[in-house]
Amino acid sequence: KLFDCSMDYLLKEEITEKDDTQALALSEKVEEISKKVISEKNKGKVKKILKIITVVFAAFLAVDVVSMLLYFFLLGTPR
Repeated sequence: KLFDCSMDYLLKEEITEKDDTQALALSEKVEEISKKVISEKNKGKVKKILKIITVVFAAFLAVDVVSMLLYFFLLGTPR
């Protein structure tokens, strides 16, 4: 059902001209499905990378704020 062809087509040893047309259509569908799968994988990778970047940035920002607060509490405001 996925490739829109019958089992006998998949199991035949000889291919007729009609089967060539069906093979071309099947090939196009396989290519379309593989592009969708690759696209979904890339979306997942991009989301994962963005999450990592966000966590690193948040950690850097938190360390910066804490160090600034410690500076002001320990040494006072700069003159």
